[in-house]
Order: sequence, then structure tokens, then C-alpha cells
Amino acid sequence: MNCKRCNTEIQEDSVFCPKCGLNVGGAQIADSANTNIVGKFNNLSTLKKILTIGMAAIVLFVVYAVASPDDTATTTKSTNNQTVPATTADQNAPKKATTQPEQKDTGTQTTQTDTAGQSAEKQPTNEVKNGFYKVTYSDGSYYEGNFVNGKKQGKGTFVSAKGIKYVGDFTDNQITGQEAVTYTNGDHYEGAMVKGSREGSGKYSFATGEYYDGMWSAGKRHGYGTNYYANGNVYEGSYINGLRQDSQGKYTYSNGVIYQGAFNSDKMTGQGTKYYSNGIYRGSFVDGIRDGYGQYQWESSSVYDGYWKNDKRNGQGTFYNGNTGVTDFGTWQDDVLVAKG
Repeated sequence: MNCKRCNTEIQEDSVFCPKCGLNVGGAQIADSANTNIVGKFNNLSTLKKILTIGMAAIVLFVVYAVASPDDTATTTKSTNNQTVPATTADQNAPKKATTQPEQKDTGTQTTQTDTAGQSAEKQPTNEVKNGFYKVTYSDGSYYEGNFVNGKKQGKGTFVSAKGIKYVGDFTDNQITGQEAVTYTNGDHYEGAMVKGSREGSGKYSFATGEYYDGMWSAGKRHGYGTNYYANGNVYEGSYINGLRQDSQGKYTYSNGVIYQGAFNSDKMTGQGTKYYSNGIYRGSFVDGIRDGYGQYQWESSSVYDGYWKNDKRNGQGTFYNGNTGVTDFGTWQDDVLVAKG
């Protein structure tokens, strides 16, 4: 080999250069040592990588083995916690079979009187008028509309001393024909009138949101009509002198329950049928509640046949359980069988 400083040829086993004295043996040793260290370092890096991969594989295996049983347990727990609904037989056991409670019937609301409109014909006329005029009277009322030979005739508007406003037809000085009436409390009527009174077909709307659409006589609901209550209930049937009176009137509650049967003096009293969400009752009613003899049949085919009081089974009666086939006869008190036989 040659010296790195002076390029003099040197024997392989020489430590110093014979010409310049450079220590060539130390550099060789150092190079050899460096080579050994690098080799060892490379070997250690490779070993570390192998160990890291091995440890990762072990960790994944352990996690998978541990996690699998827990997932199974969670699924089982979820299934075991599901609610089991009561059986139909439980829901219709003789002492537990309940009927649907009644809703309050709102009854018939009073309409405003029409006597103020009758004063239109009594107002004096100082001169014979023909054509369109506006006339104000001494009591504060006024008429604006058409006159023929001094009388209100044709289309016009009359506002009474009480503030009630009539817009529509006038015949021979009277409010007769088709009218639109606005009352001071916010109520409104559209329909036929004779001499200032509701007569014939018309619609009366209350300020509360309730309204009646049907026949009238002498200012009151009379004949067939439909009443839409503010709470969503509806009555369809006949009226007499302002009150519901019908052997087969129909009353539909806002929750879907339907009563069809007798109305007397504005109340559900007499024989009727009521359709509930869970069954049907046929029998006697007093003021809208089950009272007297009647039969209630559930959707499950269970049937109670007997007496009622205050809307509950009270007195002698028979209950047939449609699910079990068991029949119980005896005395009932507030829907509970207290004595058999």
C-alpha cells in the first residue's frame, strides 16, 4: 500500500511511513474499528425492527382474544333487557277490564238576540226618499243604502243603537233577505233573516271559534244543523227552540270517540251507542254518561252485560272474558266484581 501523505510504498505490516513518518497502522486500525461498529449498529437496527414487529403482532392477538367475549356478552345483555309486552289475557282479566272515560259535553252556547235589527222599520222618515241615502236617527242608529218611496228597499247597511251592524237585503223597511251581521261581542252571522231575526238557513260564528251551520227559526237554532265546537267536538242533528233534540243525533269527540243516539233537552240522555277506541257501548245514558242497563263489548271479544252507574259497572252484571273463556256473574261496584252469583 502507499502512504496517504507522500505516496511512498509501504509494506503491509508497517506501522509508520519510512519516508515521512506518518502513522499508517493507526488509521488502518481506526478504519477497521469503524467498520466493525457500523456493522454492529446495522445488526442492532435489524434486530430492533424484528422485535418491534413481533411485539405488535402479540398485542393485536391479545386484544382480539380479550375483546371477542366482551362483545358477545354485550349483545346478550341487550337482548335480555328487552321489554316483554303484557299478554292480551292480562290486559282483559275480569277485574282489570276498564272502559274508556267520558269527555265533557260542551252543550249549546247562547247566540246574540236580534231584536235590535227590528228597530230598523220603526225609524221615522221625514221625507219621501228614492235612491241611495245615508240617514242618522235620534237614537244614534243609522241606515245607509237604497230607498224606494221613503222605505228601505234593496241593498243597504243598518247599524243599531247598540252597535250591531246589518249588511244585506232590506224589504219594505225591514231587514229581510240574506244578511251579514256583526255583533258587538265579535260574533258573526251570515244567512237568511226575516224582520231582523234569523230565519231559515244560516251560519253563526262565535268569537270563541265555535260555529253553527244549519236551520233557524225566531232567531234560534231550530231544525237540522251541525255545530262545530271550539275544542274540536262536532254535533250533527236536530234542534228544537235552540236546544239539541234528536233520537239519532251524532256527537263526535276530538279524540275520535263517537256517540250516536238520543238527545233530550240538549243532553245525551236516553238510548244510544258509543264507539270507543277499545270497544262499543250500547245502552242507557244520562247526561252523557253510562247509566242504567247497557252492554260494553271490547275489541278482544270480552263482553260486560249489566247495569251501570256514574259511568262505571255498578249492580248486577255478567262479564265474559274473550281470551280465557271464563264467565263471571255477580255484583259489581265501581268496575270491580265484589260478589259472585
